[in-house]
Amino acid sequence: MAGPGIGKSTLTEAVTERLAQEMIIVQIHGSSSLSVVPFGVLAPYTAELTAEDSVSPVAVLRSVWRYFEQLKGGKDTPLLLMMDDAHHLDEASASIVADMITA
Repeated sequence: MAGPGIGKSTLTEAVTERLAQEMIIVQIHGSSSLSVVPFGVLAPYTAELTAEDSVSPVAVLRSVWRYFEQLKGGKDTPLLLMMDDAHHLDEASASIVADMITA
């Protein structure tokens, strides 16, 4: 955690580039425009959810998990979740990310 403009995003990109051959990298970028949309940054991983399920934390978590498993394709390759601008996550997305980390 540090102020703007000191290279946090550049560092994230360098780590991602370095580990891309060893791990499956999933990048999530917080944004001020999505910070007011529940599960906004997770929308790319929840496309198959119905409108009703898209507001359910359990359904969103399961959908994101399924997406990650599809990326792994049955391989034992580790998956790394990279966060950039996490301070812009909405509360619902932050809760899902916390659940994924503890799992």
